[in-house]
Amino acid sequence: MSVAENLQRVKAQIEASAARSAREGSAIQLVAVSKTFSADDVSPLVELGHSTFGENYAQEGRAKVDLLRERFPDRRLSFHFIGRLQRNKVRDIVGRFDVIQSVDRPELARAIDAESSRVGAIQEICIQVNVSDEPQKGGVPQEAVEPLIALCSTLPALKIIGLMMIGKLFGARENESMVRGEFQQLRELRDRLQRLTAVPLPELSMGMSGDFDWAIEEGATIVRVGSAIFGSRAKAGEHNEIG
Repeated sequence: MSVAENLQRVKAQIEASAARSAREGSAIQLVAVSKTFSADDVSPLVELGHSTFGENYAQEGRAKVDLLRERFPDRRLSFHFIGRLQRNKVRDIVGRFDVIQSVDRPELARAIDAESSRVGAIQEICIQVNVSDEPQKGGVPQEAVEPLIALCSTLPALKIIGLMMIGKLFGARENESMVRGEFQQLRELRDRLQRLTAVPLPELSMGMSGDFDWAIEEGATIVRVGSAIFGSRAKAGEHNEIG
């Protein structure tokens, strides 16, 4: 299938999943994850009217964002940074990416706030939660999310919009209950934190190519879909970080 056909198939799946959860498909934001694909690969989606894209690497993402904005100056493109972000790369991201979804530690939050203040911006962020407690994976443990939200709420150049998670790889669709269980944990954590902190957390970024339908049914408002749109990536073993 072509990229255009893939995009339409994913959008149809989003509509169907939203309907099953008594929501409108328009309430679900589709982030097309273009990591490892070139601006030339992304351009056809922009021409089709898609406008929201996700990147994992600072250097690759910086160059691609700049090129796409230059190539499509009249389009309102939106870019989400969804990969592990090092403090020394914050300057590459702030001012280019509309949302940083992967804030998972106080020092990173402070660095983003400082750079956002320097350039006169308010940076939207999600707190990345390590629901599955996997040591090799980014994200803050569930018990540490509330203190991180409290800190971010005091930083004037940050705006927290929600929570993000990368699910554990269970390997196959037959593990539906385990996959849904993690999505439920994030939704319940979000609901609890909104009550405890009085900080609005409207966005739940969860679900990738293999499970975004279940994520939507469990409350996702943002899904990050890469390979189901662009096809398989050249680099093996990266699917657990994107979609």
